[in-house]
Amino acid sequence: MTMLSFCLLSAVYTAQVSGMSQAAEPDLINLKTPHTLKASEQSASVELRYEGGYEKTVRGDLGYSYGVTDHFEVDGTASLSKWNTETTPGGTTVRSGGTDEELALKYKVDSVIPVSAQVGLAYVHTPAQTDRLAATLGASAEYAPQPGLRFYANPRAVLLDKNSIVGFGLGASLRVVEGIDLIGDWTPILAGQNSIDTQTGTRSRGQLYSVGLRFRKFVPNGTLDVGVTNAVGSTTGDSLTPTVGDSPSLFVRASYRF
Repeated sequence: MTMLSFCLLSAVYTAQVSGMSQAAEPDLINLKTPHTLKASEQSASVELRYEGGYEKTVRGDLGYSYGVTDHFEVDGTASLSKWNTETTPGGTTVRSGGTDEELALKYKVDSVIPVSAQVGLAYVHTPAQTDRLAATLGASAEYAPQPGLRFYANPRAVLLDKNSIVGFGLGASLRVVEGIDLIGDWTPILAGQNSIDTQTGTRSRGQLYSVGLRFRKFVPNGTLDVGVTNAVGSTTGDSLTPTVGDSPSLFVRASYRF
C-alpha cells in the first residue's frame, strides 16, 4: 500500500463511522481540518512560537490559501527560524533551526462528513535536510456529534531522504463560551525518526501535542489562537517535528479570511 493510499483510506474510514458535520472550521494548531475555502476566497495567517528550553528561540510562520473552487484550494506555508547550535547537559552538540517552505494542493470530497486529501512539495533547509525537495501527503476528516464539539483525524507524511516521517494526528475543538473554543491535538509517529536524543545525539522518535484557546471575535472573519505546543512549525514536516529536548513553546497565531 502506498503512503497516499494509507492517508486516503484513513480519512474514508473515519467518514464511514461518523455522523453529520457542521460549518467549516479553521486548522488546529498542528492539524489540518478537511475544509476548503470557497471559490476566490483567500486567507492569510501569521504565527510566532517561543521555545524557552534548549534553544531559547522564536520561530515564525506565514500562511496563505486561495480557493480555486468550492472544493479545491492552494496552500502556501513557510516556517522560519534562525540556526542554533546548542550543547545539552549530556554534552551532546545539537544543531537546529532553518526554513521549511511548502506548497500544497487540497481537495475536499463530498461525503457524509467533511473529508479532504492533500499533496504538496516542500523545500527544506535545516541541519538534517539541507536544500532538499520533499513530497508531503495528508488527509483529514471531521466528526461533529453536537453543536460546539468537533473531532478530527489527520494522517500526514513528509517523504524525506532516508527518513520519511508518518504521523496520525487526532484533535478536538470544544466551544467553552460564545466566541471562545478550547482546541488541542496529539500526533503519535508511526514511522521515521523525527527527533534527537539530547543525551546521545542519535535520532529518536517523539510525539507531538498542542493545547490552546481560539478567540473567534478577535476581528470580523478572523481568529486568534493562543496556546502551548512542542511542534516547531505548521508546515507538514515541521508539524511532525518536536523541539529539541521536547520543550514546550508558547504559541500565538492570527488568521484572517477575505
